Amino acid sequence: MNANSQFTSTTSLRPGQWVRTYLTSLFSEKYRYWIFVPITGLLSGLLSVGLTKVLHAVEVLTWGSSNEILESTMKAGTSSPWRVITTLALGGLLAAIALRFLKRSGDLQGTPAIIEALAFKKGRLSVLRTLLESLVSITCVGTGASLGREGALIQAGASAGSFLGSRLKLDDYHVRILLACGAAGGMAASYNVPLGASVFAMEILLGSFALELIVPIIISSFVSTTVSRAMLGGLPAYSIQEHYKFVTEWEILLIVVLGVLMGLISVLFIRVFSGIGALFAWFKRGEKVKPILAMTLLGCAGLYFPHLFGNGYHTVNATLRLKNEISLPLLLLLPVLKIIFTAICRGSGVPGGLFTPSLFVGALLGSAFGVGANAVFPEHSIAVPAAYALVGMGAIVAGTLQAPITAILMIFEMTRDYEVIVPLMSACAASTIVSHLLQESSLFTEPLRQRGIRLPRVYAPTWMHQPKVGSALQSQVATISPAARFQEVVDNFLMAPEGQDQIYMTNKEGVYLGSISLHEIKQFFRETEHLDSVIAADIANHNSPFVYADDPLLKAIELLAQSHTEHVPVLDAPTTRRLAGTVSKRGLLAVYSAANIAQRTNAQDSG
Repeated sequence: MNANSQFTSTTSLRPGQWVRTYLTSLFSEKYRYWIFVPITGLLSGLLSVGLTKVLHAVEVLTWGSSNEILESTMKAGTSSPWRVITTLALGGLLAAIALRFLKRSGDLQGTPAIIEALAFKKGRLSVLRTLLESLVSITCVGTGASLGREGALIQAGASAGSFLGSRLKLDDYHVRILLACGAAGGMAASYNVPLGASVFAMEILLGSFALELIVPIIISSFVSTTVSRAMLGGLPAYSIQEHYKFVTEWEILLIVVLGVLMGLISVLFIRVFSGIGALFAWFKRGEKVKPILAMTLLGCAGLYFPHLFGNGYHTVNATLRLKNEISLPLLLLLPVLKIIFTAICRGSGVPGGLFTPSLFVGALLGSAFGVGANAVFPEHSIAVPAAYALVGMGAIVAGTLQAPITAILMIFEMTRDYEVIVPLMSACAASTIVSHLLQESSLFTEPLRQRGIRLPRVYAPTWMHQPKVGSALQSQVATISPAARFQEVVDNFLMAPEGQDQIYMTNKEGVYLGSISLHEIKQFFRETEHLDSVIAADIANHNSPFVYADDPLLKAIELLAQSHTEHVPVLDAPTTRRLAGTVSKRGLLAVYSAANIAQRTNAQDSG
């Protein structure tokens, strides 16, 4: 009877519910999680391939060519300006309709929305809305929006991870990881960069390189990249004609200068982006037509500067060639316009990625820097401008995202040029430092900050932020000189502060020489007949343990755990060894517990 009723109740379920019920009964939560890590990578890879094919179809439909929007728009711009403007306006109309339908006006979009879901929504995304937004995003990029395609792929992958984790009733912790796995898979498939995408998910989305995060994210990225390579090919995202080499060691100084400049440009990019976003948020009356106005404005500008349309993939590849055909004035002007129109598109509500526009800006400004440097220095004495363009790409990503490791690995994987790895590391470090000093948040976290959303603080390892012994110091302590008589030692013991079970021996300068415990006094009572001749130096334990004021609390706790005393002496420094006071077991535990409680409270308040 029970079996029949169970069979009836199971067969009455919908297919999705039946699968979930079956898996729940067959596997524990932990095993279900690990089963769906590679499945998340598979789904994100398939979604990425599908969206990429949609992008190519839209480009062919609107511009007559796939992957070469620049050449198509240049031809269209000279023959039919209205076609260019109309195509961009239609892309804006699609974005406006989508925003109205999805009710996403004013909401966070793209990677900032994923970060918000990870930090405050237990890894839950609205799957249908996110997938539809991804489709709209890739379509708008295909019509020429000055945004990157990677935004749609990252969102689609993230929604797949969130969907699987939520539907299978996984723990919130595992749902968050699956969401990050999906986002990493989308980024990996977008640029064919499994390692860089894995670091992107950990450094930018999760803010942690914990071991339990590394393995699932790498698995998901690997599976997604394998799917993408099998269906779209495995070539590097950007093509270079040869491995660029920097000529001399002192050229690293130029690289650092370039990194500093890119850090400043990164801060400008973030502030222009946030400023225009705030301007559009203020412009409430034109809410329905903002995307149309933004895309139409881009279309008008694109008649004169068609490099602004789309991903900018063709333009970046042009700067990476040995012979750059883009003039120096354009190398300086186009990045400025790209920053402005990327901010206008996103600020108006047009969905799309910000990573590719950053690469565009970095490549052109890096190339301009290289052109200028080659004009100043003798011929063949420094690297070609294309090498500086490559380094500039990494430096601008490091500065805008404030994620140097992601920038280094992404550029290396996208170009597969190991020769520039050391200059790339130098420029990325310099750019990140400048950006951190001048800008509190990154390109992805600034939208959250503007809405008053505080992300949970990422803490350093325990050994770096652990309280010091000095924070639990009790300065009131009984001391005695080495020449003090036995009776004086006993008297001092009787007058010692309450709870102190030792007297500490110091010289005239306060230098610590040892300790006297009640145990040593009792021993002398039993074994010595003439106590009048006994002095403190005879009784003291000269090898008793101690700690320094700058030692971590954990060291003092370990010493006290190994001894029978309630206190341990604290010295000021190894060079002077003066007695500063003592710490007790009770005091240490109180301070240590208070520090941990404060840390957890700050994290909860941020959430």
